[in-house]
Amino acid sequence: MKTLHKPFWIYLLVTLPAIVLFFLFAGAYNVIGSLLEEENIYYWKLFGGWLGGMTLLFTGYAVYCQFTKKTIHPLLCIFLLAGYLSFLYLYFEKSSDILSWNIPRWMMFQGDLHMYAYTFIMPVLLYAVLLLVDWLTPDVQHTKGWVSFLISLAFPVTWYLLVNVINIFRAYDFEGDSWRHILTIIFIVSTVLFLFFLMRSIYLLISKKSEFFKKYSLAWKIPLVIAFPLLGLALNNGIFDLKGTARHAVGIFGDFSSSWFSILALVTGILLCLGSPQDKKLRLALYAARCFSYVFTVYFFLVFVPYFPLSIGSIMGKYCSIVLLWPLLPLSRLLFPSRITPTGVRCTTRSIRFTSRIFRRSSRGSIRFR
Repeated sequence: MKTLHKPFWIYLLVTLPAIVLFFLFAGAYNVIGSLLEEENIYYWKLFGGWLGGMTLLFTGYAVYCQFTKKTIHPLLCIFLLAGYLSFLYLYFEKSSDILSWNIPRWMMFQGDLHMYAYTFIMPVLLYAVLLLVDWLTPDVQHTKGWVSFLISLAFPVTWYLLVNVINIFRAYDFEGDSWRHILTIIFIVSTVLFLFFLMRSIYLLISKKSEFFKKYSLAWKIPLVIAFPLLGLALNNGIFDLKGTARHAVGIFGDFSSSWFSILALVTGILLCLGSPQDKKLRLALYAARCFSYVFTVYFFLVFVPYFPLSIGSIMGKYCSIVLLWPLLPLSRLLFPSRITPTGVRCTTRSIRFTSRIFRRSSRGSIRFR
């Protein structure tokens, strides 16, 4: 967790996504700018200036820390959460003013611009939550992980009881903008707390049982990187529903009904479960294979990450929240291998470039799996 305090993570999770987001919106503005009204242009400038100001501020702080050989201060997580959560909340409220429904959607050749905003800002929030976990967990050995886990379960259970059992929205009148804002803020705060206590419990468990997880790695790797991804695809494709009947409608995350997605998920999981061989050539070959499967993992991460705040609400429906959380494990396994070689770094760099090309083409609809 101490590596999170390096300025590198600011560049990767704050600066780089913001630059990509600016290019996406700039390309869209060049196409639809003449169709926007003065009110729309005002909100484009407002949110663009807001995001640009935060990006320059946090990037400047990272540059300062890098040149002065200092680490990122834990208080940064508070500013990140306050700045980006308020940005996303107001962006969601004014989304129809930013991009009017009068503009033909076929002109949005980049894809769903609103979804891109959530996609490239959500990693910042996850990074801020991890910083908060490290800051508020100074004594790992004397902090009980099961307490944090039970607290994390309390949030989705409470929402489930309020919505499905008590049916609070029918029992009480919550109409009006004031109640809508209040309930939205409560849901955002409860989601952040849910992710905080969940990540904290996982962090404590791994820190205290590091040798246990190394010895019995397959016991937890197989369910997390093979079983859960395949189960998530099955749930999304409607193979299992509440009545036990098969359905083939497009799921909430998109159409992943092609068998290639399941095959790639299985291959990626197997590669992550394999241990590091002693032979250098075999180890390099395994790392290169993981780099190519990294393309698939990053693509799924980009698809899932906008729905991350819904992981607390997904327990209230038929989807399991682990379906939203599972891409983080294989992604972290690929980003932080036990041994890094210069050749492996080059493989990772090439795979990242290939991922960006795949993502751009898939967003334009030129890539489809049949």
